[in-house]
Amino acid sequence: MPFIPFLALPGSLCRNRALPFSSTTCRCLGRSAYSYAPDGINYFPTRLPRSFLCSSSARQLATIPKRFLARVSNSNSVVLNGQGGTSSIGGKELLSEERNLVKEIDAFPVLAALPDEQFHSYGNAQHIFGPSRQKTGEAKESRESGIALVLQILRRHTRLYEPFNDDIQRNRRSRDSPLWNVPQKEKPLCSLLGRYIDITASSSAPPVFEFTTEELTLLRSRGYDGQSVEQWASSLLNRNSYSASAFFCPGDRKPPIFVLLILLQRTHVGYSALRMLLEYAQTMIHTKEVGLKINKDMLTLLLYHARREWPESLPFIADLLTEGALYTSTDVQEAGFGSAQYVSELTALCNNFLVQFSGTVRLHPVLSSIHQAKAQFHVLRYMDSKTPALTVTRDGFRAIAKVQAAHRKTIQENEWTQLKAGSWPPWKANRTAMDEEMDSEHGISRAGQIIKRMHEAGYTNRTWERVLQIHAGWDTDGSPTVQQRTALPDFPFRSTSRIQAQTLEWAARIRATRTQREAWACFLAYEASGIPPNHRVYYAIFERIFRREVQSTKWHPNVKQRIPFAASDGALQPGDSKEIWPEPSSTQDLTYIKEPLPSCEQLIDRMMRKGVQPSSRLLAFILDISRDFRTTIRILTAQQDTGLQRLLDMDQADRAEKLPVPSYLFAAFIRFLCRFGRFTKYPEHVDLNMVGKMAHKDQLESSQQYRIEYAYTLLLRYRPQYRPAWTAYMAGILNSRKKKTTGPMAIAVYRIIWDLVAQMDKVDLEPDEEQFQILCNALEYAIRTAAFTQQTNGSARWLLARREACARNTRLLFSALVGFNSSATLTPLRIPGPAVLHAYVRALGVLHDYEGLYSFSSWITSHYVEVTARANTQHSGLVMLRRTLTALRMYLELSWENGQPGNISAPADLIELVKKQVNDVPSWGGWPTEYEVQLYVNQSN
Repeated sequence: MPFIPFLALPGSLCRNRALPFSSTTCRCLGRSAYSYAPDGINYFPTRLPRSFLCSSSARQLATIPKRFLARVSNSNSVVLNGQGGTSSIGGKELLSEERNLVKEIDAFPVLAALPDEQFHSYGNAQHIFGPSRQKTGEAKESRESGIALVLQILRRHTRLYEPFNDDIQRNRRSRDSPLWNVPQKEKPLCSLLGRYIDITASSSAPPVFEFTTEELTLLRSRGYDGQSVEQWASSLLNRNSYSASAFFCPGDRKPPIFVLLILLQRTHVGYSALRMLLEYAQTMIHTKEVGLKINKDMLTLLLYHARREWPESLPFIADLLTEGALYTSTDVQEAGFGSAQYVSELTALCNNFLVQFSGTVRLHPVLSSIHQAKAQFHVLRYMDSKTPALTVTRDGFRAIAKVQAAHRKTIQENEWTQLKAGSWPPWKANRTAMDEEMDSEHGISRAGQIIKRMHEAGYTNRTWERVLQIHAGWDTDGSPTVQQRTALPDFPFRSTSRIQAQTLEWAARIRATRTQREAWACFLAYEASGIPPNHRVYYAIFERIFRREVQSTKWHPNVKQRIPFAASDGALQPGDSKEIWPEPSSTQDLTYIKEPLPSCEQLIDRMMRKGVQPSSRLLAFILDISRDFRTTIRILTAQQDTGLQRLLDMDQADRAEKLPVPSYLFAAFIRFLCRFGRFTKYPEHVDLNMVGKMAHKDQLESSQQYRIEYAYTLLLRYRPQYRPAWTAYMAGILNSRKKKTTGPMAIAVYRIIWDLVAQMDKVDLEPDEEQFQILCNALEYAIRTAAFTQQTNGSARWLLARREACARNTRLLFSALVGFNSSATLTPLRIPGPAVLHAYVRALGVLHDYEGLYSFSSWITSHYVEVTARANTQHSGLVMLRRTLTALRMYLELSWENGQPGNISAPADLIELVKKQVNDVPSWGGWPTEYEVQLYVNQSN
């Protein structure tokens, strides 16, 4: 008998209680047995995908109001009766219009009829209709014997495997979760590993674990022994991800695939560890031993960690998918690509990965879009190579457009931006007769072109598309906005309400402005529209009013002339950065506003009167832009948030290890304390039991040094696995030198930054490029200060005596940052930005480390393609790269202490080697001239 899924049975069909159904039909209808009534059917509702309906039934189902279907789907018990009896949903009687609808349902035929074989070829019933009795049992068995069991045991003994946040759950739109895709033959090993961890990790005394005869036989049959299980457990329990991943080095006996899948479930995997795991994953994929589902799960988890730690590896992961997993997986080879089933599966998989590659990157989310785009191109090229070509779905189009919106403007987009008038809306204003030929098609950005192609594919605009369209330069009514280079948030998969959609659109309109007056006029129009107030719109107006104005760097013309590709790197245009633009000089172009621009306090009061509570993001922004310490503390104290109160008071009785507030808000609070603090001595821990709460509050408002110490105490108390919090403190104490910090404190700043790097290592965090730049700047400042104060300062003499050690440690840190010492050449390198390279050259230069400068020159010229591409992702990046080369020559040829050439220089043959290396890269403009060096020295002074 064919399988018959349906929404409801007509009352006339249910009068016979002996109505025959196949076992497959009863098993898939729902989670409970059906109780048949003479004129109706009482059942637990099922969700029927449109793809499982025949065309005529789909048309009939489309006539049912969505509200009624939602009510049916969300209720626990439904009785539908088409013969005038009592009908109810969730125990409540139907409304009159719903009773009429039930009469229509009585006339419905069976909604769909698909053979069992066709149904099961698309997936099992558990994922479509909810867990049935049989599938529930299988799921329970999986939870008791698979990866989930080991994860449950690990979470009891360590905090390394906390459940993933919404980010990966949102991007893992797979029908099958990685928790259930472990091969059946590996489940006994999973159970054995779980039992071993549970016994050995919970024992305070030296653990004693005895393997049973059956377990030893099982291990020997798979080529393992008891020591193998001990190694697996040691790897999974190791708090350092690099040490844990060393177990997966090539050449060793390969552990089972489920050990890798469990290890990747850690909440944090460092850059160096991820590098080793990627190399191991490449080996596993090309061994052709596992199926596509496991490869997909492995790449999904690797991709999640790559977006957090190593965006440069995204194209490599895409290559593993398209050139490896989709060709070498055993199930793909067996089924081939011709069947309709696999065309459907591959289409869904490829579009899923397009979405994952577009996910928000933690490190430089805008600049990293170049790596995301390369990864997506790999997938799109694979989809186009198939016969028939795989189609791009709505989610795929959205993912591509999201990445394109973060790219730098093209020449055509810059031309269109320059044609916009200074008034609002910024309609096109022709400068010459040639500009008249440019129509509105010329002003469609790359992201807008993607949306246009999506429309051609048959998809209509929804909320997310309208928001992107506003950011791309065109409002929903066809009027122009300012194209923004921005990292849009991950798009929601569920539809939003009309009010939510309008709120998101108004927030986008406010951000797509140039000046404070334009943004404020847009906000006043939002309030006049009558839409209920929302925190998203207030966050947008805070960003546009209180950000600092853009400041263009003044480069000498000669610098750009030396770089062939720098000519196209023109001045900043509106939308190129987060900063606001100054008001137009002409009064005719000024935007009219009904109310004057408010202060920060006035806008907060306005928001509170409307009944809108500031979001955590808004509070973090207020901390970053605040100009008065006491006023900001009052704002934070007024919030009814226990987490903020714990952050302000730091109750010593509270021993919770987790942050009381979101990590980004904690980092903003650290920046806030350091910005209003002053580093006058090495910070000490603040003990509130000794200070007292009232004294703590008074010192927090009056003592700048106490704020530095309190921030230091908070940082070491919670030790967050969130780099920006550590970066905030490092940058805060480094910037204290601008507040006339004494010379000896410069050396203390360098020492404490190194101490913080050591503290980060304890929580499995490696320094990123921003922290490395801070360290290089601190080292340069400390060495220069020590050179001036060595006659009277003992710490200065100590630091100068350790110049070689400082140079060696800095070079090792740079090598770890870029993966220079890695023996493997399979995975791509991390390429720091030109500002980081510039700081590194200056640090080596003040240390007179000429061997290090030569090593740097060899590295940068051997990777000139990647370095140039990285510099080209940001405005004036190529100019900053030229300054790096100029600094390289300055420190090689002359010491240039205090703006005057000194007697110390590198050997002549070494200078010639570096000069030849630079000249071999024509796109960099050759070896810097003496005039550029003198100009560089003058600007530095």
